[in-house]
Amino acid sequence: MSRDLSLGKSRLLESESDRLQREVDNFTHKLEQQRRRNASLDEQVKNMSTEVKQKKDELQAKLPSVKEEKKLELKIKTLENNLQKEMVKLNDIQAKNKDLREAINVLRREKKAYLEMFQSMEKELGEKAKEAEKCNREHVDGAKIEEKYKMKMLKLKAKAEEEIAVLQNQFSMMQSVIEDDRKKQNAAVKEIANTLISPGGQTGNEDAVDPHKVLEALYKKWVQACKERKAIVDQYHKNIKILSDAFNQIREATGIEDIDEIVTAFIKSEEQHYTLYSYVNSLNTELDALEERYQYLSKHYEQLRNLLDQEKSSNIAVASELNNQIQELNQEHATTLAAIESLKQEISSIQEPVEEMLKEFEECQFTLEFNKKLTKDEGFVVNEQNVEQYLGELEEYLSSLLTHLAYEKGAKVPIVSGVEDAVEKHDDKKLPDLLENLLHSENLFEEGDIEEQPLTLEEFQNKSREIYTKKLEKSGV
Repeated sequence: MSRDLSLGKSRLLESESDRLQREVDNFTHKLEQQRRRNASLDEQVKNMSTEVKQKKDELQAKLPSVKEEKKLELKIKTLENNLQKEMVKLNDIQAKNKDLREAINVLRREKKAYLEMFQSMEKELGEKAKEAEKCNREHVDGAKIEEKYKMKMLKLKAKAEEEIAVLQNQFSMMQSVIEDDRKKQNAAVKEIANTLISPGGQTGNEDAVDPHKVLEALYKKWVQACKERKAIVDQYHKNIKILSDAFNQIREATGIEDIDEIVTAFIKSEEQHYTLYSYVNSLNTELDALEERYQYLSKHYEQLRNLLDQEKSSNIAVASELNNQIQELNQEHATTLAAIESLKQEISSIQEPVEEMLKEFEECQFTLEFNKKLTKDEGFVVNEQNVEQYLGELEEYLSSLLTHLAYEKGAKVPIVSGVEDAVEKHDDKKLPDLLENLLHSENLFEEGDIEEQPLTLEEFQNKSREIYTKKLEKSGV
C-alpha cells in the first residue's frame, strides 16, 4: 500500500516530459514484446503454410485426375466382377476338391485296410504253413509220446486196479476185523454179564456196579468207533465216485471212451487256451499303443490350435494398433488444418483495422524509415504471404507516431532522422483537426489504460480503438 502511495506521489510530482518519456518507454517495451510475438506468430504461420502447401502438393501428387479416377473405377468394377466370378468358380472347385479329397481319403483307407488284410492274410498263411509243419512234427512226436503215454496209462491202470484190489482186500480185511472185534466185544460183554449174574461172582459191592450202564457205555463207544470207520470208508467211496463221474462226463461231452484220448484232448485244449490268452494279450498291447498315439495326436492338435489362436489374436491386436495410429494421424492432420484455418481467420480479421490504420497514417503524411511500400493496385488483401509486410509497415508507422508524440511534448529523446525530416518537410502542411487535437492532447493515455503486462496483437488493436473512441467522445465529435 505504501509502495502504491509513493508511486502515485512520484507520478504526481514528475514533470510532463518525464511522464511522456515513461509512457513512450512502456509503449516501446510493449511494442518490442508485441513485435517478438508477431515474429514468432509469423514464423509459425510460415511453417504452417509451408506444411499446408507440402500436404496439398503431396495430396495433389497422390490423387489422380478425374479421367484416371473414372478409368480406375471402371477397371476396379470389372476386376471386382471378375473377382466375384472367379470366387464363385473357386468355391465350386473347392467344393469339388473337398468331395474328391473325401473320396480319395475313403479309397486310401480302403486300400490301407485291404493292404493290411492282405498282409495279415499272407502272415497268417505263412504262420499256418509253419503251424502245419509244426503240427506234422508234433503229430509224429505226439504219436510217439502217445504210445509212451498209452504204456504209462496201461501201467497206471494196472497199478490202479492193483491198488483198488488192495484197497478192497484191505476193506474186506477191515470188515472182517470189525466183525471179529464185534464178536470179541459181544463175547466179552456176555462173559462180564455171566460173571455178574452168576452166584459165585456176587460180592458185597454188587449194589455199587450197574452192569446195564457198563454195557451201554461199551456199546456207545463201539458204535462211535464204527461210525468213524464208516465215515472214512464213505469218503473213500465218494472220492472214487467223483472221479468216475468226472470221467463219465468227459466221455459224454467228447464222445471219447479211451482215457488216453481224453488226456491228449485235454492237453490240446490247454494249449489252445494258452494261445488265445497270448493273442488277447497282444491285442491289449496294440490297443494301449493306439490309445497312447491318440492321446499324443490330440495333444499335438490342441497345441497347434492354441498356436493358431495366438497368431490370430496377435494379428487382430496389430491391426487394431495400426487403426489407432491411422486415427491419431488423421486427428493430428485435422487439428493442423483447423489451426491453419483459425490463423487464416485471424489474419482476415485484422485486415480491416490494419487497412484503416495504414490509411490514417498515409493521410497524416507519415513516412517510413525504409523506402519500401506495398503495392495496393489489386486491392488491400491481407493473407499469409503479405501479413508480415503489412504488420512491419504498421509497426514503423506506430514507432514514428510515438516518436512524433514525444517530440511534440518536448521530451528529450532521440528522434529518428526520417521522422525529423518528415516533420521539417511537412511543417507548412496542416494535419487533420481531429488527429491534431488527438496528438496535442495532454493525457493521450490515462493511468488505467497503461497495462503492466504486454498485450497481444488483437488486445493492442482493441485498446487503441477504445482510446481513440474515448478521445473522440471527450472532444465532442
